[in-house]
Amino acid sequence: MPRPDTRTTRWGEGMDLIARPSHVAATVRVPLARPEDVMAWLCLCEALAGGFTSPLTRAGRHDGTLFRVRLALLPGTAEEAVLALTFTTSGRSEAANTRTVLRALTGLADRGEVGAPQWESAARRLATRMATTDPLPPHSTWRRPPYDAYLDDPVAWATGTRPPEGHRQRLAEILRALSARRAGAEGEAC
Repeated sequence: MPRPDTRTTRWGEGMDLIARPSHVAATVRVPLARPEDVMAWLCLCEALAGGFTSPLTRAGRHDGTLFRVRLALLPGTAEEAVLALTFTTSGRSEAANTRTVLRALTGLADRGEVGAPQWESAARRLATRMATTDPLPPHSTWRRPPYDAYLDDPVAWATGTRPPEGHRQRLAEILRALSARRAGAEGEAC
């Protein structure tokens, strides 16, 4: 079995990026030109997977069984970060849970737009998380430009900022990776 490749999110949580049975992981690289791009990707993750009513969180309630779907920005270089989607599920329910996440992700990629109320709510949650999480360790990748960006006024920021350029294409790339995994799993089951 492959060893985990764990990366740390802005909130100090580890995400294992190695896909294996019962652990689904898909990643895509995203461009960063300035600190505002970091905030925009973090806010998008909060909008799609961060609240009780967010689309990927709802997908994690398939048939009343809870499983945590995580979408997070992970640091890379000063010009490029990694957008990662992961979830762990039992082997028995992996196919059904993967289908549920695929449906939710397809809807997000097809719809494209994040509504202004959802975007502002996500920005407020993001600012709250940044203000209430433990300080980053001294040698954290998050403590260097452009990742060390901060939101002073989330509502004003959200009003003047839209979701990151190309987010639909990046979601579509994650969707393709999950679809390939599902097709491979169903091929093995035949």
